[in-house]
Amino acid sequence: MMNYVLKRPALVLLMLTLVAPPLHAQAGKSGLAFLKLGISGRGLAMGDAMSAAVSGAPATYYNPAGLLAPQGTSTSQLMFMHKEWIQDTRVEFLGASIMLDEENAIGFSLNSTTVSDIEIRTRPGTPEGSFTARNFSLGASYARSIAEDLDIGITGKFLYQKILIDESSGFGIDLGAQYKTSVENLSVGAALANIGSMQGLRGEKTKLPTLLRIGPAYTYELVKTLAQRLEALHAEK
Repeated sequence: MMNYVLKRPALVLLMLTLVAPPLHAQAGKSGLAFLKLGISGRGLAMGDAMSAAVSGAPATYYNPAGLLAPQGTSTSQLMFMHKEWIQDTRVEFLGASIMLDEENAIGFSLNSTTVSDIEIRTRPGTPEGSFTARNFSLGASYARSIAEDLDIGITGKFLYQKILIDESSGFGIDLGAQYKTSVENLSVGAALANIGSMQGLRGEKTKLPTLLRIGPAYTYELVKTLAQRLEALHAEK
């Protein structure tokens, strides 16, 4: 089996694509939208296209396979993010990644999103009060290198939501893979996020916003390249 994986690592990425549900049909039909909001400055700047590029603590959200730290980087990471968004939406994310050895890593994440000052109205006129809607996710992640160029990962999440006096909870799973291609500095990643279910909220179950992220990433060491060119120019003089 290991020889087969080494020869065809793209099979793992293909399997993630095949098991994905029809995502195009979920627009406007799923809940827990906070699970679709980005959690890092770099991720948001890249439009959350981070399945292949992510590593360390942010991987607990984007792709658990990225928990394995690249060579030459810190073996452990801790990150905190706070975001003020539209309509009094506040997002806090706390993530951590820990390398157990060269082939295994674990991670933990806490994602909390609140929408405050939602008015309570049962009739036209002055609001009768206000409340805060709360969403919460607590996750544990694990990543393993199963081949020289292929890493896989999984995240299990406890989910919770509360709107006024109604609340529900559930569980979700993220699956991910990252593959370093034979082209230098080129990698491919895929992540299938938010597979699971929630308890009923007023008798109706909330559908999770299942996401599939897949794409390549090419790393170019700009600073090193510039330094080499400056050294060459200096040598010529």
